[in-house]
Amino acid sequence: MISNLNYKEARIGAIKYDELHEGLLPNENVIVFSTPSGKLTGLFNKSSINVKNQSINVSIIGEHESMFLIDLPTYTFTSGSRAWVLKKDVIFSKY
Repeated sequence: MISNLNYKEARIGAIKYDELHEGLLPNENVIVFSTPSGKLTGLFNKSSINVKNQSINVSIIGEHESMFLIDLPTYTFTSGSRAWVLKKDVIFSKY
């Protein structure tokens, strides 16, 4: 059974991306990241990207077994604004 966290319980984290490319606009990048279903690509605002850590900011909104359902800061071209990722691939800040 899938456990959905309510909004008050949503946690902030980050996931590593595989590729980073310049977008057409000055404040956007094209990001490619991996999920259990394959690679996803989307346009992300530079404020959502941590280039030093090669990660993008996400909200954890649900979980199921070894996976988290994440809410992305923007839409990917194939999955919309949500995607399932492996729990081991999510980075939580230490503050």
